[in-house]
Amino acid sequence: MTTIIIIFCLACFLSLVLTPLVTNLAYKLNLVDMPSTRKVHEVPVPRIGGLAIYLAFYFTFIPLLVPDIVAKSDVLTGILLEPRLIYIVIGSFIVFALGLYDDGRGLTPGIKFGFQIIVALIAYMGGIKISSIALPGMAPIHFGCLSLPVTVFWVLLVINSINLIDGLDGLAAGVSFFVCVVLVILCVMGNHIIVGVIL
Repeated sequence: MTTIIIIFCLACFLSLVLTPLVTNLAYKLNLVDMPSTRKVHEVPVPRIGGLAIYLAFYFTFIPLLVPDIVAKSDVLTGILLEPRLIYIVIGSFIVFALGLYDDGRGLTPGIKFGFQIIVALIAYMGGIKISSIALPGMAPIHFGCLSLPVTVFWVLLVINSINLIDGLDGLAAGVSFFVCVVLVILCVMGNHIIVGVIL
């Protein structure tokens, strides 16, 4: 639990430091969303806020590069030994790069949807899949051969849900924050510490 708290505090600090830097970069590169009759903002708003979140997430794990720090933490050692980690890194980079390119140049929905499906398939191939679901008071539901479409659907749903609510400053980040807090608590209660650290 201590590792989760330390990583959380470090990620918060990095977000607070990086967000103003990314905001200034967006204004310098003119990567801003201009006001219009269909927009709620009255001044230009930076479009690349996801860059600060992405960097804060990955910079938080820089201590994993220091063997002495990793050796002192079973949780950090577990993260390095997690074989699915590389698929999370690859998938998150593709989604991040796709979003960054879309913010700057714009992409058609078909291209975005296609890349999102590729990301979901990468996750599935890496062992990140939904094979069953358990609800309180009910027997677990096993998906069997439907695991692949269920996993792909869920990944697409989450990506596009966050994208849809990203129209107001702080809304997507705020919703994501509270979702992650709840999931971290559930992970700690279920002894899924590595997943909790990533969340």
